[in-house]
Parts: sequence; structure tokens; C-alpha cells
Amino acid sequence: MTIALDVKSHYSFLSSTLSIPSYVKEGKERGYRTLALADDHSMMGAIEFYQSCQMEEINPILGLRMALSVQSIVPEVLLTLPFLIFAKNEKGYRDLLEIASGSDEDLFSKWMGQDVYSTENSAFIINLTHELSQQSFERLGNYFEQRQKSLYIGLDPFLLREEYISHIQNAFSQWVYVKPIAMRKLRYLKANDGPALSVLHAIKRSEEVNIQQLRPGNDYLREPKDLEHIFDSPILEKARINLENLLEECHVTIPLHQQLLPRFFKEDQSHELASQKLRALCQKALVLKNCPSKDYQERLDMELSVIDSMGFSDYFLIVWDIMRYARESKIITSPGRGSAAGALVTYLLDITTIDPLKNHLLFERFLNKDRRTMPDIDLDFPDLRREEILRYVLHKYGREHVAQISTVGTFQVRQALRDVGRVAGLQAKDLNQLTKQVPNRLGITLLEAFKESVGLRRLAEQSPYKEILGIAKKIEGLARHPSTHAAGVILSEAPLIHYTALFQKEAEQLSVSQLQMRDIEQVGLLKIDFLGLRNLTTVELTLKAINRKKTFALQDIPMNDKESFHLFQEGDTTGIFQFESDGIRRVLKGMCPESIEDLTAVNALYRPGPMEQISTFIERKKGKKPIEYVHPLLEPILSSTYGIMVYQEQVMQVAQAVAGFSLAQADLLRRAMSKKKHDLIAKQKKSFLSGALKKGLTEEEAEKIFQFIEQFANYGFNRSHAMVYSLLAYQMAYLKCHYPLEFYAALLESVSLKSDKGRLYIAEMRRRSLQIKGPDLNSSSLKDSIDGEAICMGLANIKRLPRELMERLISHRKEFGPYKQLEDVVLAAGKKFLNASYFEALILSGSLDFLGETRQSLLETLPSILQHVSFFGYQLNLLEDDPEMSITYSHAEEMPLLKRLENELEYLGLMVTQNPVSPYQQMAKDEKWGTLLEISSKKANYSEWALFTLHQIERIKTKTGELMAFLVISDQGCLTQAIVFPKLYYRWMSLLKEGQVYLGKFKVGQSKGREKSLSLQEVSDINEVEKVYKAKHTTLYINLLPENEGKVNQIRRLIYNNRGQTPVVFVKQPQRMAFRDPKLSHVFLSQSLINELKRLIGDENIRIQ
Repeated sequence: MTIALDVKSHYSFLSSTLSIPSYVKEGKERGYRTLALADDHSMMGAIEFYQSCQMEEINPILGLRMALSVQSIVPEVLLTLPFLIFAKNEKGYRDLLEIASGSDEDLFSKWMGQDVYSTENSAFIINLTHELSQQSFERLGNYFEQRQKSLYIGLDPFLLREEYISHIQNAFSQWVYVKPIAMRKLRYLKANDGPALSVLHAIKRSEEVNIQQLRPGNDYLREPKDLEHIFDSPILEKARINLENLLEECHVTIPLHQQLLPRFFKEDQSHELASQKLRALCQKALVLKNCPSKDYQERLDMELSVIDSMGFSDYFLIVWDIMRYARESKIITSPGRGSAAGALVTYLLDITTIDPLKNHLLFERFLNKDRRTMPDIDLDFPDLRREEILRYVLHKYGREHVAQISTVGTFQVRQALRDVGRVAGLQAKDLNQLTKQVPNRLGITLLEAFKESVGLRRLAEQSPYKEILGIAKKIEGLARHPSTHAAGVILSEAPLIHYTALFQKEAEQLSVSQLQMRDIEQVGLLKIDFLGLRNLTTVELTLKAINRKKTFALQDIPMNDKESFHLFQEGDTTGIFQFESDGIRRVLKGMCPESIEDLTAVNALYRPGPMEQISTFIERKKGKKPIEYVHPLLEPILSSTYGIMVYQEQVMQVAQAVAGFSLAQADLLRRAMSKKKHDLIAKQKKSFLSGALKKGLTEEEAEKIFQFIEQFANYGFNRSHAMVYSLLAYQMAYLKCHYPLEFYAALLESVSLKSDKGRLYIAEMRRRSLQIKGPDLNSSSLKDSIDGEAICMGLANIKRLPRELMERLISHRKEFGPYKQLEDVVLAAGKKFLNASYFEALILSGSLDFLGETRQSLLETLPSILQHVSFFGYQLNLLEDDPEMSITYSHAEEMPLLKRLENELEYLGLMVTQNPVSPYQQMAKDEKWGTLLEISSKKANYSEWALFTLHQIERIKTKTGELMAFLVISDQGCLTQAIVFPKLYYRWMSLLKEGQVYLGKFKVGQSKGREKSLSLQEVSDINEVEKVYKAKHTTLYINLLPENEGKVNQIRRLIYNNRGQTPVVFVKQPQRMAFRDPKLSHVFLSQSLINELKRLIGDENIRIQ
């Protein structure tokens, strides 16, 4: 059979539109019994192609496409030709993996000079994609013939003219080792996919192309009989026969589903040694952790038996060793991750920190001998220290045995539209208009977007949008670029190159497998996820800061701290892992968690699916609804979750209690239900009903329970994972409560201060009365630091300052003492940094405020200092006695507040100058008002009150002639704009004055395709607001003495005539009995009222507090 050999898939990035499954499926439908694949320098698609062909009973011809510089053989030919290698057997396949891991030059030198790759295992083909001169062609062939190198030269009638092929055929008759072979190029399935490939090429080269002029191409999958007709001349017939002979030689079997675990010990019988070592470690830990009871020993024996029988003892020791290294290196880790927390072995090895027996976690959810899958232990480390762990693993197991895992970035809808639109010459505004029509939903397809978006359908009726959308549809989902998996690392006993080609990195870096995650698992390689968590970096930095003052560790945190739980109950969880979103905060406020168990439930429930049960859960927890169970047997299992099935483990426990399943059997039922495998569910259901009947249940009861668990198993969450992450969240909440400065300082190191999150952290600090000071050249270090009761910003926060300059200025200060005047700073910077913009950054960020001059004065004086330094060099002290030559400061008044705030935002990312709203922060906290930043982050139509300073009013007229205004406003954490629409502007225009503080009610607005905006709905003068606040938070006490009894009616009349907001309490003397009069409960507390009351009954009988 004749097939195309020069076949690239989409893993030859931006060079093909072929996805492997569609290629193989289409090939099967067209009657192909053999298909080939040879991607550029890559074996990324090898396993996917191999398995796809196996499923369709097609023989896969696995190859690789490299490049051959003809000039290295024939100096006058400046061409590069495709050099294809195809595996004939398993050894040839391994050779391909090695070749793909090296360079073109390595391949050619090894094959020609060292005779490494044998033609018994591989076939080598130079594809003649260009017509060489007769002489050059013969010199090329002779080069290999003389060295007796078996080689094919590919002849493609679509690339070479018929007369040219006839012209060179005589050369083949003279050669023994060099033979012709039929060659066809394949890049897409159908002829009308050709334009999509042209666009991919344009994307790759960053060129523009007229997509309306693109036409169908030739490099598509043809019918087998059509290919045979193409090769009809004598030389081409010979080439076709050579192809068919080669295909008969190529039969590769790739071993899959192996268990390629590395050994912890290198000695003989390492399995036995590993099992003995693992048991010894666990037995010792049982004593150290005070777990000597029979239950623990029985559980340990069971787990070790399963682990040993499945051959995973080495795996657990490898993970134990990595965690041991982390502890010795003082790298903190999370309490665990995923179902691994359900194993007593992981707890005893300090891989996890939660006791699975005390917390009812199941080993079978993690590892099940009836479900032959690799164990999956994921490890969390601080993101800034993940590389340390990877370096340790690299050095311990060797570069040949450890690698990261590759992944690919694909063309998602917006990316496809952007790329196609760009090469089609679409203007930026038109491109934005196009992509904004796509609904904002993760994973949406172009077809779904087209159905949902009227705007997209309208654009599809016009050129060039019609063509852009058509091509975007063809490339959607194709691989766009290679990348590296965020966490995955693979280890193996034999060199990895036996199983996967590698993208090689520098000596101290891990290589990257060309196989992706799914294919890694199919091969049977051990994968461990090493995740870098920013939250763990926050915890680690917080602990470091605390330990500068006292010794403290996470183990010192009590598990029942009321203040920490109060934080969750108030939804005050900014910066707390897994609990930061607005939605989960609302759940926390409703549920009022009081334990780690409660937090675990929140974590598990706040997900699509179980969310529907949250209100029922809360009402049952608070006793507002009765707790109901489908059957009494479920009560012991579901009592902690108030009759609601929340966890996957509960599904397993119910199956065990009701139907007598083992936990291993129950895990298979859970898995079948969660993956909606209906054939397996039916089989399991039969066993479930049978088991339930044996335990005395009726068929109706058993059916009802099965339906109940089937309903919840679809979205039940892993309890082990929810619990370990809830524990980490609780630990962070404890640090936030009891060590707030250290906690916030750590948080701020992990984000940009200019980001929404950074500004949110700053705003929350200020609301909690925690001080943050701007950088100060005389006291700040490079990074943020804690000084007393404040966080001091480091100089590294100042934008546009070279790090070398900052280090130089700090070093000079340490050596020669504090700076006293601006010229000291300029001189310390030296000639290399004699640039006005650097000193302006220091001035406008407030870093030189300690000099005692206004920022405006320093700015105006700076040019004079720079001029003196340029002219006199470093001899400024010689000019001090000459009044005409000495430097004189301008002593200008300070620049306006708005300008200072804008400068601080520009250079620091936040405002450090005290805002006029600052004195009212306690009032804002008591009244639970929001901040401008918080309101801005909400969804459209949200409204809330906030204090603000009004800086500027820009009045404009609408098309109808009405006045409206744009306001520039700020609070301590945000500088933004707000709109006042005409009707409201006429209402408030007389009240609004620049430079004043107000309380305003703001509404979030967002028009389609535009950014969110704030509009002012109501506004109050701060003085009036403060009066009301003080009245609400002040109480008037009136002593009623027996001698003043005749004046009571006058007192009552005074209070009645001055009704207001201040509570009134009467105190009857001498009994000291306090009481409230419902009709005289509140008064408007004015000075005239106080004076009148004092005149009536004396100063000593009136008290305000």
C-alpha cells in the first residue's frame, strides 16, 4: 500500500493542522492499513499515535523529521533538506527517542562517523524537496554510496517535475546503497484545510497574509488508490515498491502500562530492602507519635501489605526522603494534598500531618489493590523554594533519571481569533471588537460562542470576519507552543530516554519529557507533582519574621483558637488559602465555623454541584431544619454533615455499612459513579442490592439508598484533600490573627503593590489600624521590613531605580552614616547614576522626606545640584564659603495632595501620604462601610457606602444640554474616578467642593465591552456624618435625685423636644437604679441642651460617655 511518509501533526508547531485522532480515524475510514508520522524534532505525539492506530488496527510507522544541511556534503548547495528516520522495531524506536533528544548535527555525526544507528533498526530518508543540479544530486548520492550507508531519497511528483525525475533516474541505477522511495507530503486532512496551514505559517513568521485569496492545497490525505496512480513512471514505480517493502519491515511494539519505578536502594533484592526499611520507619514513628494502640498497628499492617504487594515500597521511601530533605533544609510543606492524607503510612513518614484514624480518612480512597493505578502523592512547597527541592532530586537520582513533564499551549477561541485576525491585517480596535463578542466562559468552543453571541453571528456575515472565523474554527484546539507542566516531575530506574524523548536543558536544570502527562502514565513512569504554593511562601516568611523575636513553629498553633475561628465567622479571610473569594466568605458568615471539621465541610461544599446543599447544611447546623437520614444505618456516617453526603469517603462508608462492601470494593463503586461509567454502575448496583438484602434491608430500602448515593457521588469531594487544605487555611488565619504585621509583610512580598490584590491587602491593613510606612533612604533596606508596629517599605519597591543604585546608596549609608542633604545623595550615587530621573523617583516616592524639605522644593533644587556636580565634580564642600556658588534650596510650598498621591501611585504602586479620610477610619470600621477598591472589584449593580476625598470636579454638558460631572476621588487605598449623572449632580452640586471629605454611596456600572465604573448615588458632608456617628455611639446619663423630683417633667419636656439619635439612660439615686424610658429613649445632643440640663439639676448630675 502507498502512503504519505512526510507526515507532520500539530506537534510540529504551526506547521500542520493534523490532530492525531482525526488523522487516524480518517485514515481508517479511507481504507489505510498503515499510517506514518514524522514530526519536526519531536516525539511528542508518538504514544498518542501508536495507541490511536492500535485502536483502529492500523500499523503505525513511527518516525522523526530532522534537517540535513546539504552544504556540509555539497559545498556549493546552500540548502537544507528534510532528513526522515523511521523505526523498524523497538530498538529503532529507542533510537528515535535518543535522536529527538539531540541536535541535527549530533544525529548526522553519529550516523556517519560513529556508525551508531543501524539500518537493521531504522530507515533513513533524504526527502528531495528541491531540484538539485544533476552534478550536485550525484555528488550527494555518491557521498553515501561510497561510505556504504543505506539511504533512501524521497521522490514526490508534486514537488519535482516529471522531466527532472527522468533526468536523475540513471544515477539510481549506478547505486547499490542509495535507493529511491515514493514520498508524499501530508499536512492536513482535506484540500480546503490548506488556507488554515498558510495562516499557521504566517503566525509562525509574524507575517500578514490576504486570507481572502488563499486557496485549497495539495498536501491533504488522499485515497490510497489515488496515490498509487501518481507513481506510474518506471523510476516512480520502483520508488513505490521500495516504499511498500519498507512498510513491511516496520513493526514497532511499544511496551505500555509498565511499572517503571526507580529503586530507593541500588543493592540486590532492593524490593525486600525497601519493604523492610519502610516498615522500620513506620514502626518507629508509631511510638514517637504516641500511636501504640491495636487499631493503629492493624491499620499499619494492612497498608504495608497492600503497598508491598503492589510493589510501591520504593515509591514511599523516595517521597519520604524528599520530605526529610525539606525538613532538614527548613523548607516548610503543606499538611498534605489529595487522598494521600488518608494513609497512615504517609502520616507516620511525615509526608502528611493529619492523623487519618482520628479524622476518619480512608486508605482505600488513596490506594486500592483492586484498582491497579499508581499511587499519587503530590507535594506542596513554598513557590520560591521549589527549585531547591528539584535540585536535590536531580543530584540524588541523576540527570538521566529525572525530568519535568511537557505540556502544550493550544489555540483556545480568543487566542485563535487574535492570531488569525492579526495575520489577516485586522486593526487592534477591530480585533478587540471581535474577541469581545466571545462569551467570557472558561473552555468555551467557537461553536458554542457562535450559538450564544448575536454579535459574533452578525460579524460572521461580513468579510474579512467570515474568513477569520472559518480559519479560527479549523485551528481551534491545535497545539500552538510547547510548555512545561507547572508541577509534574518523572523519575525512572533506567535512563528516561528509553521511554521518552527529552527537551534538553542546561546542566543544573531538569530536562523536560517530550511526552505529556497522559502518555507518561500510559508508559508507566512514576510521576510526582512538586507544587510551588505562594501561600506556603507567605507562611514561611511569616514564621521567619516571628522567629526573629521568639521561637515559634506551626506545631505550636492550638487547634481551638477562638479568635482564628472568629476570623472565618466574619468572612475576614483576605490572604487565607482557599477562602478568599466573595462567595465562600458569604458561606463562612452563614455557617459560622467553629472547628477544622466545619472548615473542611465549607471547603468541600463550595464547589459546583454541592453548592446547592449549602443552605440546607447551614439551616440544619443551626437547628432551623430537622436532620433527616434516608435510613438509620446512615446516621453514624452522615451525622457530622447533618445528613448530607459531602465527601467521597462517605459514599464508600455507606456502601460498606449497607451492602457489606469492603472499602476497596466501595472505592470501585465511587469511582464508577463519579466517572458516570454506566456499565460498571449497573454491575456494582447488582452487588450492592444483593449485599443490602443479606444485611436485612428490604429491596425498596436498598434501592432508595443506592439512588441517594448515586445522586451525590457525582460531585462528592475528597475529604482528605479538603481537610489538609482547611488545616493550612486555619494555620494562616492563626498567623493573621496573632502576628498580623508579620503576616501582612509576607503577603505583600508575594504580590505587586500596584495589583488589585496588593492594594486590597494594603487597604485591609489600614482598616485594621496597621501602619505601612513609605520607603526612607536613611532607614529602609532593600526589602520590606518590620519596624516596631509598622511595615516599612523597602527601596526595591521604587519603580525605575536600578537595583545596583539602591544597593550602592544603602552601602554608602552604612559606611558613612545617614544622608543630611540632597547633594549627599547625588554624590553617593556616583557618575554612573548621575541621572535626574533616578533622584526624581526618590523624591516623588517620599524616600527623601527626612531631609525636612518639601518634595516640590527638592524637585526645584535638583537641577542646580546636578549642574554643580557636573561642573565641579565631587568638590562641592569647597563651595560652601562662597555664597554665590553654594547650593540654595527653593523652600517651595508642597505640591497639592492629589499630585503627591498620583506620584506615589506611579513610583510605589500605593499611596503612603495620609489621606484626609484617615482620621475617620474607626468610624468607617464601626459602620461597616466599604472602600473604593473593594467596591470597584464587585460586579455590576453592586452598591455600597465609602468615605472619599474629592480632588477634582470636571463638569461637562450632555447632548441634551444637562450638566453632569466626572470626579477624581481617593481614599487611603485607591485613586479613581466617579461619575455623577445629571439628575444627581443638580441635587449635590452645591455640596461638592474640591479638597473635602465625604461619605458617598457608589454603584458599580459596566457597559458591554467596557471597563467597570463607579457612579455616585448619594453623598453626605463628613461633619454631618460624624455628628450622627457620635450621637449613635454616645450615651447621656441623667441622675435623678430626690430633691430634683419636681423638675422631672421639665427634663422630660426638654428631651421630648430634642429627640434624636443619642441614647438616654436615667439613674435613680440613691438606689443607683438605671432605666430607659421608651418614649424618651433618644435625644439630639446639642450644647444648648446640655447647658439647660446642667442649669436645671447641676453639672454633677449630667454625664456623657
